[in-house]
Amino acid sequence: RQAEFVAAIEAPVVITPWRSLLVCDLAEGVADTSLRVLAPMGLVFDENSRWLDVTACVGSPGCEKSLADVRAEATRAVSEDTAGGQVHYVGCERACGSPVSGTVLMATEDGFRVRGE
Repeated sequence: RQAEFVAAIEAPVVITPWRSLLVCDLAEGVADTSLRVLAPMGLVFDENSRWLDVTACVGSPGCEKSLADVRAEATRAVSEDTAGGQVHYVGCERACGSPVSGTVLMATEDGFRVRGE
């Protein structure tokens, strides 16, 4: 649904490696309307959002090797503001999508632990 609304804007869109969208060359009124429609759908427009520091692999149910729903855990951490700094949640030892810097929290049978410890 989000993709349909972004496509309806009829402007150049760039998808970045950081899971961000750049919608280019918008008139001010179109940008304002886009923000009012897309923000309630879950797209982040606030440069101070905790979501800019929290990421996750696919996790379960999308990955059969994952021990946890890491996206739900990331959502919980953002909503409770318990994640400090850059944090990436992974569901198994493969640690898919892990960034070069920041903390990687890996799912275990007993919860999460910092990867490498």
